[in-house]
Amino acid sequence: MVFASRSKFFWSRFIATCVKHLQIANTQHIKYLAEKLLPTEMSRQNILYHVRIAEEKGWIATFASSLELTKENEIIFRKQVIEKINEKISAQRFVVIGTRGFEETTQEKIKEACDEIGLEPLTILDKKIRKIVTESALKRAGSLKKKNKGRYSLFMVLLRLGWLWLSDDPTIANKIVENLKRNFPNHSTQGPYKLDITVLELVGLLETDTTPELWGDGLKALFNDCIPLVKSRDRKEIMNLMAMILIVAGRYLVIMNKLFLAEECLNRGIKYLRLCHRESILMRKMQVDGLFSLAFIYAQQGWFYKALGLYENIERIINEEFTSSEPVDNMRGQLSTAKAELYLMMAWPSYTYLEDDYRNYLLKSIKSAKEAIKYYKLTDNKLRVCESYLFAAWGNALVGKMRRAENLLNHSSQEMTAPIPPRINGLYFNVKAELYRKEGDYNNAIHTIEKSFDYFRLLGYVIGKLFIMTRMATIHVNLTQTDQVYSFISYGNISEIFEEGNSDMISHVLLEFNKKLAEQEVLVSFYVNEELFKDHPEIISYAEIIDVNEVSPALLRESFTILPKKNVNLNDEKKGKVFCIVGPLKSEEFEKDFPADILQEEFAKFDELFQELLQKSRAKN
Repeated sequence: MVFASRSKFFWSRFIATCVKHLQIANTQHIKYLAEKLLPTEMSRQNILYHVRIAEEKGWIATFASSLELTKENEIIFRKQVIEKINEKISAQRFVVIGTRGFEETTQEKIKEACDEIGLEPLTILDKKIRKIVTESALKRAGSLKKKNKGRYSLFMVLLRLGWLWLSDDPTIANKIVENLKRNFPNHSTQGPYKLDITVLELVGLLETDTTPELWGDGLKALFNDCIPLVKSRDRKEIMNLMAMILIVAGRYLVIMNKLFLAEECLNRGIKYLRLCHRESILMRKMQVDGLFSLAFIYAQQGWFYKALGLYENIERIINEEFTSSEPVDNMRGQLSTAKAELYLMMAWPSYTYLEDDYRNYLLKSIKSAKEAIKYYKLTDNKLRVCESYLFAAWGNALVGKMRRAENLLNHSSQEMTAPIPPRINGLYFNVKAELYRKEGDYNNAIHTIEKSFDYFRLLGYVIGKLFIMTRMATIHVNLTQTDQVYSFISYGNISEIFEEGNSDMISHVLLEFNKKLAEQEVLVSFYVNEELFKDHPEIISYAEIIDVNEVSPALLRESFTILPKKNVNLNDEKKGKVFCIVGPLKSEEFEKDFPADILQEEFAKFDELFQELLQKSRAKN
């Protein structure tokens, strides 16, 4: 086979492609293939030189050495490799996550040559093999001398393994971050890849439902640390890193309940990604993560079908852009869980009015939760299995299948491991409250659902909070009817549901629900910021307006309060009524830490630099 011309890094690319198909190879294998495919001789020294170049260029993504053939991995390596090629495995092994290969004809030649020596490829995408390689690399990192020339290569190996583990088991990615910080202080605290460690750590925490301690200053620092790297040219694929930072920042802001700022970050990051190289699993997963967070925001704003459209897009990406050998079971599980949650939220308006179609949404939610359980069990993801059981239990409880809901709740308890994330706690208490309600234990139902509300409030679950509030109000009405006691219900500060960008459906459903409560002789109050009140004149037709100075400050917080009517001084009001408290108070949550314009300068700088990089990239092509 003759090549008319060879680029500067031809041999390095050639070796990377060989390794890609061998998956595990020593110098003898590579030399054999070189002799088989090309009319030239290559010394072992030259091969190792070009392997090093391929590593530094990122064409060979992982490298591990001194891998011991223990009993645990003897079957995987000895039987599949040694018995087939009848020679010892050298101390050095080259394992590939992904490379940019040659044209198809060349790759087919390489595959044929692999078949001739009877070598069955082993892949890093196999979880067992990847775990062995990771453990070996982590062990070697702890014993490597500070002046060893292979430190940088091993650092890059672990970094890339960390990114890959995010798709399969983020707890291992978190262990890798700890190892990198401990054993590679020079690389992880300075140099062109220090920011990657920070981003990897943030994503690992987000994947395990742990809130990073970032806040406003840390968020700005994340952007500002990236800007010098764009100008220094010390980093390859810097456009990818910029997109990653935007998406990670957006996911963090979703957790911190700053949905509008998060939406701005996510839209920018997804736009950047469309113009970046997305060959690696990491970048494709980043796009999927960004779309998941964006869909969550749409769902909380009441745009259910926009969210559903994004989930359909995510499903298409998983089916078309990921291969069957890549770790996608967690992504499929995440998609099914997201759908289960969305269908539950879509049931809220119908459930509030007791319309017939609410059951259809709940049954879709239960079906999606079952699918999620199936996918998460394939990866032994106990946290997500627990979460999926809870969604299925909640849906079954709402359709009246209490025994099934109780069984699923017990299954979820068996999967729980400490520390339990707020999201899991919120779902658990929600289901438990429904079981108490069915038993007629209204006091315990209210007490338990209040706990769920507190967790959902912290997580920014706008629709989830409203669902809980309407359920709690309904339960309390049942209780007070039993005891023949009038009740007073305060929703506290609900200004966020009237903010620009939200669907009018949200506020309309709540106002109509309050009207029905008033017809049952219940007193209801809620607070709305005066600027938003001016934009929503329809409130006047549903509620009597009260000045903020005439009420207790306890009714102005973002909370949910139920009091005996006798404790409320409203001129001995005998009938039900809805009160809207209007005043200048804005949302107190994180306003000082996350002002609306906190990232405007960084956004402008990113957009400018990204356009420059894009023009240079297009000019080269």
